[in-house]
Amino acid sequence: MLVALVVSASFGVPLWVVAPGAIVLGTLATVALMRAVDASARADVMSAEQFAERLAMARAAEEDRARAFEAIVCAIDSPTIAIDASGVVTLCNPAASKLFGADCSGLSVEEAFTQPDLAAIPIAAMSGATRAGRVRLTRPTGTLLVDVVATPYRAEDRADERHGVVLTLRDVTELASAAQLKTDFVANASHELRTPLASIRAAVETIQDHGADDPETRDRFLRTISKAATRLEALCNDLLDLSRVEATEQSVDLRPVAFAELCEEVAEVFAPVCRERRLAIEVDIDRAARTVRSDQRLLHAIMKNLVENAVKFAYEGTTVRVSARVAPGNGRSGYDGLRIEVADKGIGIPISLQSRVFERFFQADPSRAGSTRGTGLGLAIVKHAARSLGGRVSVDSVWKQGTTMRVEIPEAVQIASDDGAVSAM
Repeated sequence: MLVALVVSASFGVPLWVVAPGAIVLGTLATVALMRAVDASARADVMSAEQFAERLAMARAAEEDRARAFEAIVCAIDSPTIAIDASGVVTLCNPAASKLFGADCSGLSVEEAFTQPDLAAIPIAAMSGATRAGRVRLTRPTGTLLVDVVATPYRAEDRADERHGVVLTLRDVTELASAAQLKTDFVANASHELRTPLASIRAAVETIQDHGADDPETRDRFLRTISKAATRLEALCNDLLDLSRVEATEQSVDLRPVAFAELCEEVAEVFAPVCRERRLAIEVDIDRAARTVRSDQRLLHAIMKNLVENAVKFAYEGTTVRVSARVAPGNGRSGYDGLRIEVADKGIGIPISLQSRVFERFFQADPSRAGSTRGTGLGLAIVKHAARSLGGRVSVDSVWKQGTTMRVEIPEAVQIASDDGAVSAM
């Protein structure tokens, strides 16, 4: 209306002509202004909704990444533990929970690791430098040797100098034991080889110095040389057998083996020694076990060393008994197990030493000499051969009464059909 009055006064146009147009224009302007304000308000509302949606999506993505990270850590075979900068365990994967016997999430380092030398490693790493060490952990199953590495990480929301730590542990008990066994093996083998070589050298020097004029001395030391050479040969043969058995642990040739004939052949090999010591070897094989599925070479190594041990340590005039029986299996594979026993009536093994007789070069009675002294490798060969066949060896002995060596091999005897016959293997 104000615009209409101004136009009417300025141009002399009647007010009733100008007023309707001014009213229409004003109305249109007002509507346009209201629409613009409404659109701006709606735009502001949409921006807020989009922001909230994007925030929710970012939060969901962060949660997905956290779940993926946790799943990856939990899938790691090695024990892995995450510790924040305040010294609290935030993540403990299943391998770590199994090692420590419980989930230590939420506990402080001192509460989670009660062993001071273990707790000191992550605490030291919180200063920002990687720390590593080897600790011994006592568990119900025994003492474990564990390598520990603590790697620090920096949390972005912390202003102080403390770091979080990722702790990884690796059980190196078997590796350390294998390294020690290797060291002991080299030392023992060197000693066993040096002993007969020293005897040969001493005998040769004695013959050179005094043997020319004394035939009796020469003959005596020649016999010494012969015995030492025989021992060297036996030691070398056993070392080669042990090497072959260990090499075949991953490749076993399973095929039908005439086990009864193999036992008879082994007994025939030791017949001269048995005649000398007035021993008898009695072989008793189940009819169902006369032919078995096994590795010929490994089975021969087992029987040869068991019978040799029994013949060596049995009392003179006694009987060494070799027997084989079928050990019922689960029935699903179509094969039963084979239980082999070699029993003697001899010196026996003290109960305190029975757990060690399968170690390389171990002698239950190291004072023995001459023909009754072995290389100390026979039962180690038996153990590895039985393990290669998926079986195990055990000993049952009474001091000064006798020893029974027992080998159990799974899935070696084919289960008989309903009519009692055994189908061809």
